[in-house]
Amino acid sequence: MDRPRIKCFQCQKNRDISDSFFVGRETDPTGQFENNLLCGACAYKHHKDHDATELERASMEEKESLLQDLRNKRSEASHNLNVIHVLRERIGRKLQHIQRRIHETMESIKCELQNVHFETYLFPL
Repeated sequence: MDRPRIKCFQCQKNRDISDSFFVGRETDPTGQFENNLLCGACAYKHHKDHDATELERASMEEKESLLQDLRNKRSEASHNLNVIHVLRERIGRKLQHIQRRIHETMESIKCELQNVHFETYLFPL
């Protein structure tokens, strides 16, 4: 026995009744309720496109306000990126200094060991 299927209003594919369906906003001229149902994929796409639809309906002031918000966020992100760059440079300089000190210390230890070895060779106990 075949399981009942429902046709998605958007993509027109017959889906299994156990799949996820969402009620669409569009009204069907025939008045049949199932024709307003969207499958999960179409509902997700419709949801993602919703911001663009709302922006098309927005007034010029709302668009300018949204644009200014985006500019502020971009400016803040750019500032944060500059701070990260400066911190990265500082850390790099500190690491170079530490590496230089390690190298100097290792060279100093080598010299001391050579001196001890030399003195032990010349003046055995």
